[in-house]
Amino acid sequence: MPDNRSEKLLRRVCRNEQMDGKVRTHALLALRWLGVRGNARIHKMGESFVINLDDPRPELTVSVPAAYKPALDRMKLWMAQAQGFVSAEEYERHASTDEPEPPEDLAAKVSEADIPGLYQEVVHALIRAAYDQYYPLVPTIKGTREWSAAFLMLMKDYVEGIGEKWIYGQPEQDEMAVRHRNWLLSASPDFYESIEAAKRLRTGQARMQS
Repeated sequence: MPDNRSEKLLRRVCRNEQMDGKVRTHALLALRWLGVRGNARIHKMGESFVINLDDPRPELTVSVPAAYKPALDRMKLWMAQAQGFVSAEEYERHASTDEPEPPEDLAAKVSEADIPGLYQEVVHALIRAAYDQYYPLVPTIKGTREWSAAFLMLMKDYVEGIGEKWIYGQPEQDEMAVRHRNWLLSASPDFYESIEAAKRLRTGQARMQS
């Protein structure tokens, strides 16, 4: 059973709009993982929301929400195409739909591509930050092609910002993709500062090794 004092404290944090939005979502997560069940109230953007901890909607999780998986899969599909594992026709055939899962043969080709885990983690962190900041006022993930383009824009900025070569081509430019990118960035205002810091660290380490 959850500790009553901890539960009361976490519930107060969920309702305290002076707390950062991410902190309020983390308090809601903590309630769920402590074993609290039933309803909990969270305040965001001047509104009050009741979340059923037994079956929270939108999804309440410590990992990247499942709703983003199709867009992340399309991101990897683009990267596989850029490396020649997937043809332009194969990419277009799947990317032009909102099918949640790629065909098995296409997924097998994507698995052969070089898609560094670090690059993916950068995108995951940005998704997680925005989701936590605004939950439960998070967008419905439709138009996975535009979302994947937004992920690629941010990934490209990171890779080039730390001084590495971007080998995956120019991401598709689309007004909705730019909006998605800006939404993700709104919860991580220090994103580009952190890239600069990472570049300085890498430069310093390279000098020490030379």
